[in-house]
Amino acid sequence: MLHVSRTLDLFGLDRSHLVRVQNARSSNVNPGLIARYAVAPRLHPRYAETGQVEGRPTALVIAMDPENRWRDVESRAEELRVLQQALRQEVEAQGGAITQEGLDFLVSVHVWGDQKYELANFSDDELASALKQLVFELRTNVEAGMGAQIAAELASARSNCQDIGVVLGRLRIPASKVRLAELLWPVLLRKIQSQAGEESPTLPLLRVLNDVRDKVGLLSGSGYVLGG
Repeated sequence: MLHVSRTLDLFGLDRSHLVRVQNARSSNVNPGLIARYAVAPRLHPRYAETGQVEGRPTALVIAMDPENRWRDVESRAEELRVLQQALRQEVEAQGGAITQEGLDFLVSVHVWGDQKYELANFSDDELASALKQLVFELRTNVEAGMGAQIAAELASARSNCQDIGVVLGRLRIPASKVRLAELLWPVLLRKIQSQAGEESPTLPLLRVLNDVRDKVGLLSGSGYVLGG
């Protein structure tokens, strides 16, 4: 949440009338209600058959760790299909129609890659440096060999596609994800700045934010009509 908010600020998108960030808090959450009641276009009652939309449409960009509902390509495709079908039903109930292209624009699903957020966006060396600083902040006595232990735990977590919280637990570091995010921010900022102009950036977070930025750009007009 800290990284996304700051990146939106960099892009000039940190305004609630353009982008709102909702923390799902779990990859098990069902975003169906958000899609049906917040994203489904509201058609003008008198011009529903022409697809005229009241106000500015809302697009939903989902970014998740690759687990639970979002664990593999097939699961994500099914979740997307269900969400888009809910939108189609809402539009049809108003007497309108929407194309698949319109649905693809209104709802998109991203995962960070094969890894959870921190390990997908940062290398083991980058994470190790931040974790070492975190250990020194939280402990007066640091055991010899802590650097080697951190490296081993990160390698194990990456090999097993585990969350950084597992590493924090094994290192006996109290829940400190927010502080870890703060320590990692300068690294992330450099990556964003180096890849910002690339058409296909390798940084997973930047790929998601590019999708958000593109959608905001296409939703900056004064009137909208659904295709189909």
